Amino acid sequence: MIDKALKETLDQLLNDWHHWSKKTAVVSMPGKCAMFSQAQTPRHWDSTADIDDEAIARSTMDALDFAILGDIKGHGGLPEPQRTAVCFYAKNLSAKVSVWISPRLPENQIARQTIVNDGLCSVAQKLHTLGVI
Repeated sequence: MIDKALKETLDQLLNDWHHWSKKTAVVSMPGKCAMFSQAQTPRHWDSTADIDDEAIARSTMDALDFAILGDIKGHGGLPEPQRTAVCFYAKNLSAKVSVWISPRLPENQIARQTIVNDGLCSVAQKLHTLGVI
């Protein structure tokens, strides 16, 4: 089981991850030149601390993404029922109410919660191994 402080930290990270992953686009916007799709505007007003905070947040979200979904080759992610459960758990955290249920998960709420808890324990362990928490 996860203690209360770790669960709150994990909930905040999963909420941030859900918002971060929604902004990731696989395809560039129509009319955008592929050569400049990753270009960023210069931000001369950022301080060194702002740049460091953004780099830390980006690496934290990348580590969380790897812990849940794995990489392109399928390494490092959660097994399937836990992956779906954690993704829907993050989506419900973002909505601040439990309304999203996957048809891939059991209809029994106790069995579904057991899968979610197992997935959260696995994510916490992976994030601890990666040095995020």
